[in-house]
Amino acid sequence: MAAKDAKPAVPEGETPKKGKKLLIIVLALAALILALAVGAVWLLTSDSSDEGDEEEEEVQQTRKSGKKSALAELPIYVPLKFSGDRDTLTVNLAPDESGSGPFVQVGITLTVDNLEAESTLKAWMPDILNDINLIMSSKKESEVNTKEGKEAVQREIQDAINSIVSPPRKGKAPEGPVLAVKFTAFLIQ
Repeated sequence: MAAKDAKPAVPEGETPKKGKKLLIIVLALAALILALAVGAVWLLTSDSSDEGDEEEEEVQQTRKSGKKSALAELPIYVPLKFSGDRDTLTVNLAPDESGSGPFVQVGITLTVDNLEAESTLKAWMPDILNDINLIMSSKKESEVNTKEGKEAVQREIQDAINSIVSPPRKGKAPEGPVLAVKFTAFLIQ
């Protein structure tokens, strides 16, 4: 029985060929899997916002130096979010001669002069929304039905926001970060 269980003798200095090939294949696969895992971790942890930060710094430096570049000439938009993160504000307009006033649903996006303006505007958002509400509710439907009427309301909102963010000096118009007010939605019912 001992003769059946015995393995054939391998001459000294030689190893089985199948075992050596299998070991090489397993090690190569392990190295490949390790390389793929390292690559995946690197891709997942590399943050694309680093590139955005560099672009923002470049835009700011270009604007400060007065040089023109394609990035510096792009407008900076800040969409206003109203209560509950809604994109639109619904306000009753001033009553007309019949005593009833329709309502207006308006979406507003601001064009600002610098990237820091968004955080400044968020800090003043309750005051800004209050003034927008007061301005819109003081208008009659006939005042906001025309293009000229809408543009006048945009200028009034712009002046109100700039007055809140950076109060005007004596005898001067309000200057602030808001360059323009854009209506992204405007519905009267």
